Amino acid sequence: YITWEELNILKDFGASLLFHNVDEDAYSNTDADAIMKGLQDDYNKVFQKTGVRMKVLALPDGNAAYVTASDKSPLIEFYRSSLHNQEKIYLKSTGSLYKKRTYGGTNSSDNGVKLSELATQHASSNPFWVGITSHRVDLTRIELLETIYSLYGKGGDDSLWVASWDEVYEYIAELAEQTRHHESVQFGISPRGA
Repeated sequence: YITWEELNILKDFGASLLFHNVDEDAYSNTDADAIMKGLQDDYNKVFQKTGVRMKVLALPDGNAAYVTASDKSPLIEFYRSSLHNQEKIYLKSTGSLYKKRTYGGTNSSDNGVKLSELATQHASSNPFWVGITSHRVDLTRIELLETIYSLYGKGGDDSLWVASWDEVYEYIAELAEQTRHHESVQFGISPRGA
């Protein structure tokens, strides 16, 4: 488990805080309305302790009741779902992400599969979002991130944007809004605190 102090450190470093399991001792994990109440309680507690207004859910355990709750809840704007691995989010053409869901590419935690997927997207003119997630980080996941860095990050050709779920959601939302108004969009990266 993680402490509120540790969550605040991660938040300050730019990590996203996502909805996941509600307190299943207090709320049924099979009743969407009960899950919605648990999501509201989680939202309130996280905001009180961190100042973060969560809007993205990482679907727990492939639980379809959470899908129903997420579709109904005004708190959940977007979600990562192992049940929706065929739904791709194309970075240049997806439009609004509101109430959309994706796994972030192939439903696999195999590093070779993810590297192959990234290589394909690297060559694409309209790549889809490749999500890399893990419940527990081990040395193989760290090695994957080091390999990605050496191929596509600053150690390689610097072509890959590594961003949190919130950052990708907000980028695509802004892109969709500006496109709807026929305006051009320019994004830049600035040093922290600038």
